[in-house]
Amino acid sequence: MLLTGSLFAQTKEASEKNNLFSLSMTRLPLSNFYMGYERMFQNNTSIALNGGLILKDNTTESKIGTNLEFQYRFYSKIRREKVFQGIYFAPYLSYRYVDVEEKYSCYEDFIWINNAHQIYKTLGAGVGLGCKVAIAQKIVFGFEMGAGVKYSTGRRDYVDYNIFDYGYTGIAPKADITLGIFF
Repeated sequence: MLLTGSLFAQTKEASEKNNLFSLSMTRLPLSNFYMGYERMFQNNTSIALNGGLILKDNTTESKIGTNLEFQYRFYSKIRREKVFQGIYFAPYLSYRYVDVEEKYSCYEDFIWINNAHQIYKTLGAGVGLGCKVAIAQKIVFGFEMGAGVKYSTGRRDYVDYNIFDYGYTGIAPKADITLGIFF
């Protein structure tokens, strides 16, 4: 019986260090509730699944959408045992769907338009470099930056999109700050 309790404690301790739930701090002010789950493996690699919900409704625009991302992370050997932290390199694939309604009135292509409605679907792939640091017994601070290729559908021909717009197609930067707990 004592042996069983000891094995259970070891199993629980091992599982506590291998899972991370995180919330993006940089996307919240942009009306994007973005969270992630990461599972660490024994060979200093992990799989991260991230997803978010985009919701915004004010006097100038209304947005609803979702974004999903998959990363396979390769951690450096610097990572301390029993702590979810380290420097990593991560190729990623992403998908975003956003339904945007701009609330305005204007004269466009010889037609008076009251509202503009657009649906954007974006596929992306790239690489990121990140760092995770345990700042308390179960709290992890993360920072990631990188770049990738982004392709968007739903673009309007006469709009000049920049790298932060939903309709942008091209090379785009990526950065995020997260706060999470490991279990």
